[in-house]
Amino acid sequence: MQYIGKDQKNMELIKNLFGARFDAFVKQIQLNGISSYIKIGRPLTDTDIQDHLLGKHTYGVYVVSKESKCKFSGFDIDIPKNINIDEEAWKEVKNKALDLLITLMEIGVRREQILIEHSGRRGFHIWVLFEEAIPSWQAYSFAKSILAKSGVACEFFPKQYLIGDDGYGSAIKLPLGIHLATGQRSHFVDEEFNSFQDQFEYLRKVERIPISFIQDILLKNGIPLESETNALEVSEDMDFDWAKKGGSLEALINNCRALQEIIERAIETGHLIHDERLFLVNILTLFGEEGERRIHEIISHCSDYDFSRTQNEINYRKDRKYKPMTCQWPKDRGLCSYSCNLEPKSGQNASPIQLCFKTHIRDGVFEIMADNQNCLTLKSVDGLTFKLSDFESNKYGVWTRIELSGKDGRIYTDRFMISSSKSRKQFIKRCLEFEGKEELSSIAMEMCLMSIEQILRDKIAEENKHSKLKKPKYEMTPKEIEEAMVFATDPDLINNIKRDLAQLGHVGEDSNKFLLYIACTSRKSKKPLACVIKGQSSSGKNALVLTVLDLMPEEEKKVISRLTPNALFYLAQDGLPHSILCIAEKVGSEQADYSVRSMISEGNLVSLTVVKNEQTGQFETQEIVVAGPIVYIETTTQLTINDENATRLISIYLDDSEMQTSRIHAAQRQAKTLDGLAEEENMSKIKRKHQNFQRLLKVVNVVIPYANHLIFPTGSIRTRRDNEKFLTLIIAVALLRQFQKETKNKNNITYIEADLKDYQLAYELSQTVLNQTLDEVSVKSRELMEIINNMVSEWHGDSGKGLELHNKESGRILTNIIFTRADVRDRIKNWSDSLLHACMRELGYHDLLRVIQGGQGKTYKYTLLNCNQSVNQVANKLLTPEELKAKIDL
Repeated sequence: MQYIGKDQKNMELIKNLFGARFDAFVKQIQLNGISSYIKIGRPLTDTDIQDHLLGKHTYGVYVVSKESKCKFSGFDIDIPKNINIDEEAWKEVKNKALDLLITLMEIGVRREQILIEHSGRRGFHIWVLFEEAIPSWQAYSFAKSILAKSGVACEFFPKQYLIGDDGYGSAIKLPLGIHLATGQRSHFVDEEFNSFQDQFEYLRKVERIPISFIQDILLKNGIPLESETNALEVSEDMDFDWAKKGGSLEALINNCRALQEIIERAIETGHLIHDERLFLVNILTLFGEEGERRIHEIISHCSDYDFSRTQNEINYRKDRKYKPMTCQWPKDRGLCSYSCNLEPKSGQNASPIQLCFKTHIRDGVFEIMADNQNCLTLKSVDGLTFKLSDFESNKYGVWTRIELSGKDGRIYTDRFMISSSKSRKQFIKRCLEFEGKEELSSIAMEMCLMSIEQILRDKIAEENKHSKLKKPKYEMTPKEIEEAMVFATDPDLINNIKRDLAQLGHVGEDSNKFLLYIACTSRKSKKPLACVIKGQSSSGKNALVLTVLDLMPEEEKKVISRLTPNALFYLAQDGLPHSILCIAEKVGSEQADYSVRSMISEGNLVSLTVVKNEQTGQFETQEIVVAGPIVYIETTTQLTINDENATRLISIYLDDSEMQTSRIHAAQRQAKTLDGLAEEENMSKIKRKHQNFQRLLKVVNVVIPYANHLIFPTGSIRTRRDNEKFLTLIIAVALLRQFQKETKNKNNITYIEADLKDYQLAYELSQTVLNQTLDEVSVKSRELMEIINNMVSEWHGDSGKGLELHNKESGRILTNIIFTRADVRDRIKNWSDSLLHACMRELGYHDLLRVIQGGQGKTYKYTLLNCNQSVNQVANKLLTPEELKAKIDL
């Protein structure tokens, strides 16, 4: 390829094709390993362009001129920063580039009029050049219409609809320069992404699009060719919090449909264009800290979210004290197609900000003037004002205090049972006794009070629904969001989590803690994992669970000691979706086994029950749906649990070895030292960090692209459920790493993909847990079986220790070694008698031991059956990560 740039014609060609304004330009720099651009406040010269082409410096130009005109529309398609640059990522970004190319050609742009440029780092630029400079808002609208038609989410130029008198707008790197981050030169390629040998010869042949063609496209998309929108004006007095002026951020969001659509796009597609972000920042910044927090919350859904960049944009808007955007601003940019009929303020244009004061009508009867937890003010269409307070609902009915006011002032105040017809009539009678209140009508008053009763029922029910079990949602500060995002995007995230788990005071059990952490994260999936923690009394089951749960958000978990049979069926109907339900001890939920199983398997609970209709007095059948899904966790000392529950749970066994006991003793002593007290503060910081990180995680679809390559044992029917658990384990790891993945959207489905690293982590976790979960014999009984096998091997051949058994069963392997419980107890001095008896009963149930003698007053004697039987190593039958990669690469 030829780039040599000393030819004057080459410099003039670059300047002519891509330059919009030359009084200033930008220079790419490297700072702490990060590439960025700085403004150079002098004219761009031929020498600068020559240095750029020779690779001495890398420069960029501002896209829009001072007259708000530009010479091209451009699209910047990059591999997201949180995605590793590999073959699969390049394949995806190339497909996006081709989608844009095809879309442009479909609307009539010829291939000769389109430039594809490899940017030198993470993707491609698509350029469409115009015969002459056109208004920037037309180039902006043209580019936006192309993206809408193609379905591709990417950055586009010009980013600015218009430029103010002192503005510069966005800049773009000039073609054929060196990218400082990679040392690679950008270059033009064909539709198969092969470079042209002579880059300048290719540029000389490129055709430009006439302005008439652009205007035809705009008209076909319903965009007028004239725009009266001005740049944002600066206000002398805009430095105040609109919430303090009586405005409500929630009212604004609820009433502004354009704002709602932008929020939905951020959540569903993970991408917002520049003007959508500008609209959010300009409007929501006017609500102080609450508005700033909401801006970060919305934009954090985007794959290219950067806390510092977003905060800098917020600070810029605050410093400039911009007036609120007018409604015409988003309309001109295609962000709003609605008509809210807002009345312009004196000397100003109508603005979406007015919607923060807009009241709404309830069923055509009331205008809601104020609405908070303890007070509700309604205004009827007849001009009556009802101020409601001290309201409650009990088994007798609905009570409230009503302060009634008319056009001339207050009429009457009383507290009464508004659900009682008799009480309503008495209240109306007292109101009518006041003279000069001709506007009152007994019939109209009765209708108002009946409507108020239903409003109060709805409000009380809504408040109860969120207060019974749900804790209030925690609102992170911008600083907490930034810290959590840094943690979430760290490439060493998994090791950081493991290190933090090791510092929380619960020693040992590293694999179990990490597995439980992953299981808790699976609450963000459609079918979360469920776990049972098994161990002896005092083995630290609850300590392990609580250590991990301390890292989960308080509002997304519920730890209880007892669960009655019907308790889950009568949760609030929104239930505990994507939350954690932990039973401190299995015995506390045995009566609720059925509801637990249903919630785990189905993801919700549906029941029909009989209720009394308070209006008619008749009994009716009502359907109650309690929403899930949930992560379910229980602990138990039992060796075995209900088979129907066991197939739905992952079994996690605790380490009850003497070495683990020694580690726990040392940790307990350390906690009582001065250093131990100092460590508690560090633990608190770790907990807060993880809680905020977990709050960032979203419920998002996960696709396993290699799912069809996976294998799972089929020897038992229960593996139908266990295969699903293994897949969920992969999904849970992917959810944990979601901020390191690209959010994709195909066929209106937004998703992320599980990669081989996710599989490797799930595979490593499964090596122990799958064998234990799928084994019908408990871990402790397996351990006892090994002890007995060793004992019998030592005794083998000693005729004094056994006798020959007769009537052997066909196919059974029997020994002639006889032993007692006392013989076994001598080898397991740290076991309790109850545990030993339970394990020997379990081994007998599974035909691994046989009772030779026993009964009241007699010593129990045993012999081994199937002494050579070993644990079925299910996890060994899974594909190793290396085997899976080999299958994918075929």
